Amino acid sequence: MDTAEEQKLAVRALSLCAQQKTFAGGDVSVFTRLHTILSELFPRIFSSGEVQVVAERSLLIRLPGAQDERPLVFLSHMDVVPARFEEKWLYPPFLGAVKEGFVYGRGTLDMKGHLCALLTAAESLLEGGWQPKGDIWFAFSADEEVRGDSMRMLCDLLRARAVSPAFVLDEGGFVTNYTKFHKEPAALIGVAEKGRVRFTLTTQADVGAERLLRAGVKVSSMRFKPRMTSVVSGTLEALAPTASGALRLPSRHMNAGFFKTGALRILYGSRASRPALLSQLALLRLSGDALDYERPTLTYYVSLLHGDEAQAFILRVEKALKRYGVTIKVEQIEEPSCISPASGPAWEALQTAVNVHFPHTLVAPYLILGGSDAR
Repeated sequence: MDTAEEQKLAVRALSLCAQQKTFAGGDVSVFTRLHTILSELFPRIFSSGEVQVVAERSLLIRLPGAQDERPLVFLSHMDVVPARFEEKWLYPPFLGAVKEGFVYGRGTLDMKGHLCALLTAAESLLEGGWQPKGDIWFAFSADEEVRGDSMRMLCDLLRARAVSPAFVLDEGGFVTNYTKFHKEPAALIGVAEKGRVRFTLTTQADVGAERLLRAGVKVSSMRFKPRMTSVVSGTLEALAPTASGALRLPSRHMNAGFFKTGALRILYGSRASRPALLSQLALLRLSGDALDYERPTLTYYVSLLHGDEAQAFILRVEKALKRYGVTIKVEQIEEPSCISPASGPAWEALQTAVNVHFPHTLVAPYLILGGSDAR
């Protein structure tokens, strides 16, 4: 399959996939229809590979390898976020419109474009008679956007089959300018994710609304100290050749405490860079009407930087609110992820792939601020 054929297939696949309203927890028939579309678009993958539908919506696909090399695992998710304010979209979000070299629609970036790129590449290689040295696994979940368990199920299946991959590749990263102080775009590869905690404060409807507000003021006043983690230091070091202005000198001397402190101060001055430097707490929702005897609630979200622990933070909140008589319910708790190494064979393979498609582009590790199935 030549480049033009690959592009035509990728565009058609992405347009058709974007037309499917694959909301997490939505109608199973929509995911079944997407599975059928993928099998028709990529017949060699679905005929030569082992395909397993997991929990009716997710897909686990194995392309068998010719040798006993360690396998590779590629992730994506098929679910999308519902499209609000559809009248404000340039094109209807589930039309899959193809206009002037772009495919428009909900999920084209997150993550159906990634999914179609993976399958197009594999289909093209298989057409040319290729067989991987080791097994290739595609694990496509169906509820990533709501922090669901489908990828955990897929992981359990891989673990049950003793799959020990050379690397796992998911979303996370762009070719872009890291900060305003970096003159050229770089390929940023996510090697870690922040942790997250979501919790709700409640109290009795008849007596507690004012007490809850005082407790909320106490929680909202909690602060975290900014710091330079090893991931952000690694990003700055890798991008030192393109750094300019106030960040030029610190980026070249990140091993020195003075320069590291200077870089921290510079980055902290930018709202866009700040989330990579500290844990952050935000009030998500206030609800409950005391007049209707509804329990008043405050819901908070915390993104945790490496070095801060989710369990320790919850204990901190509980201790601070003892005298307020409120109830704390933890709805989600995830510690910051492990940090993948920005060196070794897996990293070098990614560097090679980037350099083929984006010649002379620097490659750097970076911290993913949101969450993904990679966890």
